[in-house]
Amino acid sequence: MQRTGPSEAPIWCSPEQTAAGRLPMRTTFTAAPDRASAAAARGEHPWRMELDGRWRFRLFDRPEDVPDAVRGSSYDDRNWRDVDVPGCWPMQGQDHPHYTNVRMPFDAEPPNVPEANPTGVYRRKVRLPAGWHKRRVVLHIGGAESLVRVHLNGICLGFAKDSRLPSEFDLTPNLQPGYNTLVLEVLRYSDGTWLEDQDHWFMAGLHRDVHLYTTAATFLADVRVHADFDPESGVGQLEVEAWLGGKAAEAGSHSLRVHLEKDGGGQLLRKPLEVPFPQRDGSSPRRRLVSDLLWRGPRAIVSARVPKVRPWSAEDPQRYRLLVEVLDGRGRVTEVTVIHCGFRRVAIRDGLLEVNGRPITLRGVNRHEHHDRQGKTVPVATTRKDLELMKQFGFNAVRTAHYPNAVEFYDLCDELGLYVVDEANVECHARQQGLAEDPRFEPAILARIQRMVQRDRNHPCIIMWSLGNESGHAPVHDAAAAWIRAVDPTRPLMYEGAIQLPWDELEGGGLAKALGGGRGFDVAATDVICPMYPSLDALQSWAENHAGSKPLVMCEYSHAMGNSNGSLADYWSLIEAHRSLQGGFIWDWVDQGLVLDSEASDSAWGFGGDFGDEPNDANFCINGLVWPDRTPKPALYEHRVLAAPLMFLGYDRRRGRLRFENRQDFRGSDWLDVLWRVHVDGVTCAEGRAQAPKLEPGATGELAVKLPKPDALPGTEAFLDIRVVTRKREPWAPKGSELGAWQEPMQARIKRRQESWPLERVSLAESPEGLHATAGDLDLLLDPVTGEVRRFGTQGDAVLMGPVALNLWRAPLDNDGVRLLEERAEGLAPGGVLRRWREWGIAHLQVEHGRPTIRQRREGDVSLAATRKLRTAGGQRLEHRRKLSFGADGMLWLEEMVRVPAELEDLPRIGMAFTMAPECSKVTYYGRGPHENYRDRAASALIDRYATTVDDLYVPYILPQACGNRTEVRWFALTDETGRGLLVLPPAGGEFSALRYDDVTLEAARHVRDLQPDEHIQVHVDRAQRGVGTGACGPDTLKRYRVGPGVWIWRWALRVLRPGEDAGELARRARHATEVG
Repeated sequence: MQRTGPSEAPIWCSPEQTAAGRLPMRTTFTAAPDRASAAAARGEHPWRMELDGRWRFRLFDRPEDVPDAVRGSSYDDRNWRDVDVPGCWPMQGQDHPHYTNVRMPFDAEPPNVPEANPTGVYRRKVRLPAGWHKRRVVLHIGGAESLVRVHLNGICLGFAKDSRLPSEFDLTPNLQPGYNTLVLEVLRYSDGTWLEDQDHWFMAGLHRDVHLYTTAATFLADVRVHADFDPESGVGQLEVEAWLGGKAAEAGSHSLRVHLEKDGGGQLLRKPLEVPFPQRDGSSPRRRLVSDLLWRGPRAIVSARVPKVRPWSAEDPQRYRLLVEVLDGRGRVTEVTVIHCGFRRVAIRDGLLEVNGRPITLRGVNRHEHHDRQGKTVPVATTRKDLELMKQFGFNAVRTAHYPNAVEFYDLCDELGLYVVDEANVECHARQQGLAEDPRFEPAILARIQRMVQRDRNHPCIIMWSLGNESGHAPVHDAAAAWIRAVDPTRPLMYEGAIQLPWDELEGGGLAKALGGGRGFDVAATDVICPMYPSLDALQSWAENHAGSKPLVMCEYSHAMGNSNGSLADYWSLIEAHRSLQGGFIWDWVDQGLVLDSEASDSAWGFGGDFGDEPNDANFCINGLVWPDRTPKPALYEHRVLAAPLMFLGYDRRRGRLRFENRQDFRGSDWLDVLWRVHVDGVTCAEGRAQAPKLEPGATGELAVKLPKPDALPGTEAFLDIRVVTRKREPWAPKGSELGAWQEPMQARIKRRQESWPLERVSLAESPEGLHATAGDLDLLLDPVTGEVRRFGTQGDAVLMGPVALNLWRAPLDNDGVRLLEERAEGLAPGGVLRRWREWGIAHLQVEHGRPTIRQRREGDVSLAATRKLRTAGGQRLEHRRKLSFGADGMLWLEEMVRVPAELEDLPRIGMAFTMAPECSKVTYYGRGPHENYRDRAASALIDRYATTVDDLYVPYILPQACGNRTEVRWFALTDETGRGLLVLPPAGGEFSALRYDDVTLEAARHVRDLQPDEHIQVHVDRAQRGVGTGACGPDTLKRYRVGPGVWIWRWALRVLRPGEDAGELARRARHATEVG
């Protein structure tokens, strides 16, 4: 392996050397001999040869161990194994994946890497197709982590770094007739790894496609397309700039010809644009001197005014097709390439980010390239599924965190309509400021940014360039910004590192106190104020006091780790109130879980530390809105309703009008339908469907619908549900796909009738087990010493197992504290309220029971009053008083009073817990649903009557934690197959969950597969539970969603259900008879 420099540092520890023998970066295209083949599918292109598939492979412990012989043609590799290309070798049984967040996966100082540096050697015999001989042949390597050396027939052609951008090498001079031996040598670590410390899995290998393509000796070297749109005139301006390459490129005998067509066919220009490639004037020495001074290479430019063009936007991604032809001196077409373009203009005007002359709102998400079985190799079908899901759930923008993606991603964003912030493959988080200021790394940082722009600049979906992530702010960033503005002045720049310190100062953070406020917000390296995980207070302060010439877009917010994304509605309420706040990008799209057993079809997902990777940052990579298999999490539905294209504003009953607002920036609302439903206690009274009102972007309007006033019985409530769905099939969604749902209460005609309860004689009797309060066959067992409820059911058949006990604890969410990091002495453990909870010792309360007072009233009801003194392990004291009443109607009413001391200022929950018979696993409830919801994540959950199961209430977050909650529950019932079970009426605004795992089991488990169901169903009935927040990385749960100290008083009820009884009707009667609260 090559070593260079006075200290003989190897190339993998020489950041000044970014590549050798690598061809200049170019935009993405493959030329063809004619129009028909230019549009050929991959694998059928006559001038492209796919090398994806099985390669011979061997892994060596370090690069120095690779024998020279393996690079030659005659080496016998029959004893080597086969691996897939593209693919990551740690996902194919070689070595292991390694996850860290900030710290590096090894112990070294930059630019050094470990001596043990796994090196994979790939070998393949290649025979060129007929007709390729005597032509130029180029090897394209889509991505190699982290350094690749290229050998052809034993000859080294060069090397390249930068894992996330392609590298190309000219094979032509070293090709031989017949079979050629191609050897690619990939080092897992290099100095480039220090710039790829991006809070993701460190993999290794050829993780993107590998192919060959061929050109003539004189060829189209690069094409730049600029398709501008003037929003005032509606006129497009097309400019195509092309470069020739090859020995005859400067001969001046070739021409450029460009056709502009509609994507479905048809010319937009009356005639094609044509111009000769220039040549230098050598007619005299003087003219040659002047020509040489002004010569800019064999570059041709054509331009045209395109009237009545339809602009590209994320809502209406209109694309056009460019046919770019090279003609020889006789006018014959020598090659053709097809490039899709979109006419649009991106600008910042009056402090607002605009597309096509209109301010836009970015409803964005960050996306790592990740596949649970293939690592960084993501199939195109998976990428398409990602983008279609994003569109279906209201996203219109993606940030390529934290590196350029595979080229197919951008093609799909162009096609489906998603704005893209294209981010350079630069993150030196472990040495954030030091590496950015290190002159040895400056060439690599600059090259990575430049090469990204050079490859991706033809894509209309890209509206901003990002200089990288978490890499400080140094002169190299200002230099890169200046270079981009000179090369591509059509797109703004976004770089959080440039405003990190002044934003931290605005937040009152410790970083700015230690390092100062930096250079302020008026810096060259970013055109956008793009904070990371800002607080609502700071955003409001900015909008009211600091907004100026730069728009604000959050580069990361609402960290989606585990059960998360609290206050998403609060963020969007603030964004919609201030025009200068133009949205942001949620962190992030997909849980980066990897299958623990690659042979199993239903394997659990693992994270850092599960694969022998040390050091690691445990489950900090599990922070997506979808699971690794792309199943949406509950929080994704919250975003959908907040980002709906058509927003329901309310119903004017007097006029019979539904009011809506078109929240889109460009598209009308005529592609949507409105579904309406009137229901009483979840029972449908009337429903209908209509086309949405035709509204221009930003407009409000009405839909005439005369809704009936429903009839209702006392103790019920009526609601109007509104859903917006796609009217027809969209390229990214089937017909009828729901895009938003809302609800508002309705007035109902109360139909009063004589109410009667079946009453039973109540008796009170003592047995060795305790005190039995009975009403008919219902049996309530009380503890005469403690006053606890021991059991509740029918005689000899209990469904509720006591005690019904005060509970303050929940299995910690990731946002309460990242417990796998908290439990370790080393590592970066984000702070959280979990530390205080554990110090307080609230998981296990010591109870001192007072002697209960038990009476049977004259009317037969049994009542109990009890006081309990509780003490936490930390010494804090609480008081719990309960009044219990069991009557002839079989209802067990409980009035609770809990006094929480001031020291316990922030609790997980306050409520009651008990267990139930395991067979009572059918769940019916009337409250918010159908998906899991919490007080700070409930905008998408409508009040209705839902039927589910205990098993389906469980939400399988990859790290087990509290889950399955439902809010504003009026009643719920757990029954067996016969209908036997328990009806529960929570307190007003109450919450519940019912799982097969208790909090101890959930907290102890590392993976879902570790969970063993408890003997009984664990039921929580809460007066209040803390919201989920985003505290693992970002603002904690807002104070209004916390459970604080003071006196808590509430009332709730239980009733045993017999087979055949209607839980909803019993609940209605109970609500009518007495107010629960």
